[in-house]
Amino acid sequence: MFLTLDPGCWKTGQVPADGQNVTIDIDKEVTIDVSITVDVLFVEGTVKVGNSQNIEISARNILINSGMNSDSLAHPS
Repeated sequence: MFLTLDPGCWKTGQVPADGQNVTIDIDKEVTIDVSITVDVLFVEGTVKVGNSQNIEISARNILINSGMNSDSLAHPS
């Protein structure tokens, strides 16, 4: 699954709007391939950050309860 503008990626059927809370469920593996702005990013599953471009993750809080993998995540916001 990719964190994109595709509503099919989300169990609600809607792409989270900027500033919303986002949860990556425990049984999901997600690649963030676009810049995102969220209030809280809660990672229970696995998150990979795409490295084909500069990607910015802006969040008030990032809570990781599982794995996060990135060769390009150098400066968390």
